[in-house]
Amino acid sequence: MEKAKSLQQDRMRALADEKDNVVYEYAYDTPVRNACPEQALKLAKEAVQWRQSPAGKKLSDEEARRVLVAGKVTDAPLADFSKTFPKAFELITEKDRGPEHFSVLVRMARFASTAEENRVPEAEATAQVNTMLQSHCARGPAPET
Repeated sequence: MEKAKSLQQDRMRALADEKDNVVYEYAYDTPVRNACPEQALKLAKEAVQWRQSPAGKKLSDEEARRVLVAGKVTDAPLADFSKTFPKAFELITEKDRGPEHFSVLVRMARFASTAEENRVPEAEATAQVNTMLQSHCARGPAPET
């Protein structure tokens, strides 16, 4: 099992080294407070929509994150979301690839909801998410806009 995991990690590193590839790695965030997947997606969608608006596109990624966390553009508690899911917040607020990252987050949330409903063991759910992420990464870079 460890050999297979090692080979998989080597493959993902090789893909990450290729130009314009994004390789997702499933990692747990330490939540500030618990949020169900539906709540997390609602907040993430608010951030992505604003980030893709004309006002959001004018700012750098870091500036946009500061504005969203400060609560100046939406009533959604994005400061909590940014602390609860810091890596997800960082990815979805990227100007160029935020919507792509959001679509991956949606798929992961669906897995989480389904796993919870079906009482799937955590190790099995993690393996399923990793398989989904690997298939997403294997498609190659996003088309240029």
